[in-house]
Amino acid sequence: DVAGRISDHANYDVYYTYGQTDVRATKLNDRLNTRFLEALDAVRGPNGTIVCRSASARAAGCVPVNTFGGDTVDPASFDYYLSNPQSNARITQNVVNASLTGDFGQFFELPGGPVAFAAGGEYRRETSSNAFDLLTQQGLNGNNALPSTRGSFHLFEGFGETIVPLLQDRPFFHSLSIRGAVRVSDYSTIGTTVSYNYGGEWAPIQDVRFRVMQARSVQAPNINELFQPAQQDFPSGLQDPCLGVTANTAGTLGTQCRAAAGVAANIAANGAFTGNQADLQGITSFGGGNPALQEEKGDSFTAGVVINPRSIAGLRNLVVTVDYYNIRIKDAIVSTPLQFILNQCYNGGLQQFCDLIVRRAAPVGPNSAG
Repeated sequence: DVAGRISDHANYDVYYTYGQTDVRATKLNDRLNTRFLEALDAVRGPNGTIVCRSASARAAGCVPVNTFGGDTVDPASFDYYLSNPQSNARITQNVVNASLTGDFGQFFELPGGPVAFAAGGEYRRETSSNAFDLLTQQGLNGNNALPSTRGSFHLFEGFGETIVPLLQDRPFFHSLSIRGAVRVSDYSTIGTTVSYNYGGEWAPIQDVRFRVMQARSVQAPNINELFQPAQQDFPSGLQDPCLGVTANTAGTLGTQCRAAAGVAANIAANGAFTGNQADLQGITSFGGGNPALQEEKGDSFTAGVVINPRSIAGLRNLVVTVDYYNIRIKDAIVSTPLQFILNQCYNGGLQQFCDLIVRRAAPVGPNSAG
């Protein structure tokens, strides 16, 4: 960090900073599903001993597991079907910033005093990675399938701010000032964004101050929101809008549901679309980032009054503030609820939501068609 004074009316500050966070996690004694099933699938061998049925599993060191009773598991069986999955995460940030602050008092002054300013530029680069071991990525242990995430972005920014004191110590104008600020950012991921604010303050007397501000704020999507691969989940509580639909159900719901081959086959077999317990518990979802995201924008208007009766000795420590806020957010970056997706497809007939839904065309194991 290098800072200094250019003159009595201007100061500069230039700095560089680097930050890094590393997280290494190990989950102890996690179960490998395939190996556990191999250890459960035990038979009596030629010499009367209990062995794993699979010859390839035995060759890999499979030892049968007895899950009945206490302390019945052979430690060698634990060694075969337990693992210690690991993950490694790293976040880094590089920032270079230069700014100039001061006022124009050496050139001119307004009735309220010199115009103050701040201006500068910044470069920032951020990276993030979260790497899981291969077993976790494939969902072969006790976890869902969790793919690794990696991404980065950089941006250049320019910013400026000014406070203009119009009047001071005049009748009905203890102080009057206006202010404004702007920041232009050029992201490697979403392009150029602009945020700003402008407003003013008026104090008719020392004890009362009115203020008003209009602002546009911007939030760019982060690395996970942009680049995270689809992660597996098994959501609970979802209600399938097609349950109970028949060949005669009219309207958008009936048309949308019967358009899926599996639903139509289920209705033909049962008279109405039905699901068993395995169907209800086996719903799988995959959610991840979206590289097509753009910035989230917020427009806010604030107006308020601050009362601080300093001229009254007994009340000079009292501050009363009343504010009005009006905030509107556009293009909010949010995760779309799964139930909302289902309802918009089947009750609303919106194809962009139907494209996110996959149904079985035929029965698979204990799961029904549809």
